[in-house]
Amino acid sequence: MNNEKSLLIIDQLLNSKEPLKADELADSLKLSRRTVFNYMKSVKKICKQYNAELCNEKFKGYYIVNSTSLKNSLGILNFS
Repeated sequence: MNNEKSLLIIDQLLNSKEPLKADELADSLKLSRRTVFNYMKSVKKICKQYNAELCNEKFKGYYIVNSTSLKNSLGILNFS
């Protein structure tokens, strides 16, 4: 899986004040909805490495909790 795309998704999630739906991530990153879902496994794995957790609430979207270590380790990506 393309690690750069996973990092772009993480960047979007970390820089959002609200949960993001797969459609919103797909639109902002110019990916298909299915591609976003495929990358979420990699995103979840990266989050876990930094003791952060990728969460998904039905009808609300994706967000990352306990992200301090992840933010510090990756820096502020701001690829978007």
